[in-house]
Amino acid sequence: MASLYRCLSFDALLLQNFVLAYALINIIKLCINYAQFFIVKELDMRATVTIEKNKLDNLLKETHAKSKSSAVKIAIDEYLKKKKIEKIKSMKGKLEFDMSADEIRHYER
Repeated sequence: MASLYRCLSFDALLLQNFVLAYALINIIKLCINYAQFFIVKELDMRATVTIEKNKLDNLLKETHAKSKSSAVKIAIDEYLKKKKIEKIKSMKGKLEFDMSADEIRHYER
């Protein structure tokens, strides 16, 4: 009888651990879904912008975008890239290097 009791209590313990693990998995899934909801919300932001029709039409033609919002996103990305390049170019002559361009190119890592 004692071995049957131990066997039953072991099965009950396994079942209890399984239920706890299942509940924990569901809580983790909920947390992931909750986090993804807020991450997506922070990445995209709605904005109402007034743009002249001819400028928007020209932008759509130049970017070959399928929608107005994607054309505006492309234009913003290009503008930001251009500003970064200008910032890097403005540092020309202000940085000092210990090695020449050839030494850097053929540097063994």
